[in-house]
Amino acid sequence: MQSNPAKLYEAKEELEQRKFDLDEDGNVIVRTSTKGEIRPAGLTKDFKVTTMTVNDIVTAIPLTPLVDRNAISIHNKGTETVFIGKIDVTPDSVNGFTSGWELDGGSYLNFDITESIVLYGICQAGKSVQLKILELA
Repeated sequence: MQSNPAKLYEAKEELEQRKFDLDEDGNVIVRTSTKGEIRPAGLTKDFKVTTMTVNDIVTAIPLTPLVDRNAISIHNKGTETVFIGKIDVTPDSVNGFTSGWELDGGSYLNFDITESIVLYGICQAGKSVQLKILELA
């Protein structure tokens, strides 16, 4: 079967023209289609700022999450490293699944996650840090 370049060009041009439309104000808009649920990230309902201390005992970050959270930013305001992970997080960098993600002093960590995902933090023995947490809903 031999393709006809002229017909192919016409079909392509028609499809391109269907992608565009005008809104009620006469502005050009692009038509799109999406499958699944669309949930905007970022600030849509509320926000909460929490300042807390994490020491050498595993601690939820934050202690009480913002309802309907969809993003979190954690700032390590201290000079020591805090290790972020699940409830079994350990303050080390050994091979395995419990070693925490190192958040060095002055560093930030950002996630697009809901309040159903609980983050935990821990410092090495005898150490502590102050965290500033921003949650968006």
